[in-house]
Amino acid sequence: MAPILSRVSSGFGFGKKGGSTTFSSNGGTIVDVGADRYHVFTSTASPLSLVTSSPATVEIMVVGSGGDTGAFAGGGGAGGGGIQYADNASLIAGTHTVVVGAPNPAATTGDDSSFTSATGWVLTARGGARGSSPQTATSGGSSSGSGYDTSSNNSTANQPSTTSNIPTPYSNYGNLGAPGGVGGYGGCGGGGGAGGAGSPGLRMDISPNHGSGGPGGNGQPFPSFGTTNIGPALPAPTQPFITANGLYGGGGGGATNANSGTSPSNRCKGGPGGGGDGARTDSTVGSAANSYGGGAGGNELEYGGGLRPAGFQGIVCVRIKNVN
Repeated sequence: MAPILSRVSSGFGFGKKGGSTTFSSNGGTIVDVGADRYHVFTSTASPLSLVTSSPATVEIMVVGSGGDTGAFAGGGGAGGGGIQYADNASLIAGTHTVVVGAPNPAATTGDDSSFTSATGWVLTARGGARGSSPQTATSGGSSSGSGYDTSSNNSTANQPSTTSNIPTPYSNYGNLGAPGGVGGYGGCGGGGGAGGAGSPGLRMDISPNHGSGGPGGNGQPFPSFGTTNIGPALPAPTQPFITANGLYGGGGGGATNANSGTSPSNRCKGGPGGGGDGARTDSTVGSAANSYGGGAGGNELEYGGGLRPAGFQGIVCVRIKNVN
């Protein structure tokens, strides 16, 4: 069933319950669904804020930016942005600060996203790891896959160890990238996703000189923040990747290692939830990530270097319960 939308607004908007309670959003988009109000923050500009004139009970999802591929050939897929999440959290009346992470080609990870309450507790989502450089995997919210002919992945997914001082339970989502295929013509590993680890590259799975990259790890589902509820606040190109299940933080697909042939369509794929595809043929470039928190796909070994398929920015979503 389609949601009951009483209104959608962006920028600085207001809503009332019983004529006395005001909730406003500076830099976000507001979507009303039945009794609940969603504040969706996608701008990477500052400052962003949520303002409440009375206490509120909220569900919050914070997604870091996905990693880019980096200017490397023969790389594993980039890691998806990490996610920190809390339900039934309490906000006092006040101004609550929001930061949305952007892709950061100059760094080894995408930028972090955060939500800071007026009382000082913070939810933080780590940026996903840049694709391997070219063989050594990179650590991040979710880590990258290893490069060609690399049998190990010694990176770290940083999101699972990220703590919060929020006084209610919270959850972290971030996973490891995968190793590459072992031996000659070993394909590159897929980047980790918020919902699952990347898959290993394969060695010479296509005769005679071709090893396929591993798929990126799955994004993590959050049905409250799927397109059925917050679709009006999301750009149309991202919606098929988010789906009604609310998938965020997919890992980038690992690149092929090829002198000939093309990897099957089920290899080198970006993880569901926005991950970009790794290069499937000789001398080609991976795909940019498609949606929030997605990691970019890896570049093939012989493409020449220099291009940087981009990770996708983060997002912060807040569901204020029973305010309409």
